[in-house]
Amino acid sequence: MRDRLAEFREQQQRTYERLSASLHALRDLVNDNLRANVNVRVVNNVVGGEIEDDCESVITVENDLMEEEEEEADEVESDEVHKL
Repeated sequence: MRDRLAEFREQQQRTYERLSASLHALRDLVNDNLRANVNVRVVNNVVGGEIEDDCESVITVENDLMEEEEEEADEVESDEVHKL
């Protein structure tokens, strides 16, 4: 019985580690995508000649979105820890 319980806990730990790694990878992909989208918008604004005002607002939006994504990822990770 103890062996089965130990095996179950090890399996839970491995599952948590895989989920955690996947969550971090997904968060990194989202952040990279946000940065890429912002870079494209900034380049478009440079071509349009309105770099100063638009660039600042785009960077602010990027920072806000990244903070939201990190908060959501932390909440999901926290929920997963509590479930285990």
